[in-house]
Amino acid sequence: MSPSAHPHQPPTPLTSGLFTGYERFKPASAGKPDRVRFYFKGFLLVRAEERLRLDQREEEGASIVRPVGEVDVFTAPILRELLVKLVEGGARRVIIDLSDVTFLDSTGLAILVGIWQRVRNHDGFFAVAAANERIERVLRTTRLDQSLRLHGTVEEAVQSSK
Repeated sequence: MSPSAHPHQPPTPLTSGLFTGYERFKPASAGKPDRVRFYFKGFLLVRAEERLRLDQREEEGASIVRPVGEVDVFTAPILRELLVKLVEGGARRVIIDLSDVTFLDSTGLAILVGIWQRVRNHDGFFAVAAANERIERVLRTTRLDQSLRLHGTVEEAVQSSK
């Protein structure tokens, strides 16, 4: 059994070796974001946008990004791309609202650490807010809570960023 497969669940296309790759492409309509297609041996086509939506807003000078859905090896590049664009575009107060994240794997954790480092290199503020109990436990277990600022709510993080 694959290390990522749970003993009480049937193998998924990823854990059973059926995943064959993915591609990034530009949609035919101008102005639409890049898309990602995932391929599985002849039977399944999954778009990352169906598993992860990103909402972004400004609040009191802070850029708040709220991923909705799963942040994993397939969807994390979408999150990373938005966060890198924000920081490269001048955002120096970045808050990730994890209230609607249902799953976060090591790739998602690596994205958070990478963006935290980018923001820190610009003498900025980076925080994680509203993580559910399971995700907060992962952050504490990996000791990322000691580096990333964890806040119970987005409002607390915004106040702390001032």
